[in-house]
Amino acid sequence: MPKLFSLILTLSDLIYKIAKKLIMKTFLFCFIFCIQLSGSVFTQDSTQIDIIFSPSTVRPKSLIIEKVTAEYDNKYVYVNILNFTGTAFIEIKNAAGVTVAVNYASIAGAATVKIPIDDLSSGEYIIYITAAYRYYGVFLL
Repeated sequence: MPKLFSLILTLSDLIYKIAKKLIMKTFLFCFIFCIQLSGSVFTQDSTQIDIIFSPSTVRPKSLIIEKVTAEYDNKYVYVNILNFTGTAFIEIKNAAGVTVAVNYASIAGAATVKIPIDDLSSGEYIIYITAAYRYYGVFLL
């Protein structure tokens, strides 16, 4: 009987530790996700998209860091890329993570890429831009 009781205590302790770790990981994921999205809430009136540079995701194709900006209106997202020569990959995903627009743009030094968004419903979207480095930004329609 004491062995059974000891086994039940050990098993319940193990379940408690697993549940505690899962809850903490879920909380941290939600907290980080909310912090990243909170910037878009404060810029709803602006058409400028805050582009975030994430250099660790892609190996650089060049020693020169390109300048990437983006803005939008009710018909297009305009992606401006300076100091880059090559093919840029631009992808827009909705809040559920479904890709709603993809564009491959050949750029020689500088270019503005125009992506139509007039057929998209209102909501939150994430734009991913890959040139020499990877960038992303959030915008609301």
